[in-house]
Amino acid sequence: MFSKRLNVINIAAILFFCYYLQGIVYASGSFLSQFIVLIYLLLGLICFFKVLVCRDNSKVVNTVIIFYILLSLCFIISPKTVIGTKYEAIGIVSTFDQFKGISLCILSFFISYYTTLKNDISEKNIVFLFFVFFAISIVRYLYSIA
Repeated sequence: MFSKRLNVINIAAILFFCYYLQGIVYASGSFLSQFIVLIYLLLGLICFFKVLVCRDNSKVVNTVIIFYILLSLCFIISPKTVIGTKYEAIGIVSTFDQFKGISLCILSFFISYYTTLKNDISEKNIVFLFFVFFAISIVRYLYSIA
């Protein structure tokens, strides 16, 4: 079960859980879902910058940091919409949506890494979060096939 105090990983898990209930409990793309993803991304950026200033990061973590910085720079200088060419009949694609998805994934790494750096997570908490995410996965799968 969650620890008695609300740490970073628990807040992130609650936000992640609420975000992936969009379309099931509340409308997809609504103000609520965008607000939840904004808070999650801000939490992830805070953890990213806290990990960035750590001096004793491993080479793997430093590689992920450099990778995310490069992705962010590429997003900043790239066009915000891309039109598929004759072999890619996909129409107009928003690069912002792609960057948001990438950021959700990579910043989740920094949230969990920062939490483990602080030794702020117990084994019981990890098991509990596994079952929560497993339940979310089942619910999302059943929703997608319906």
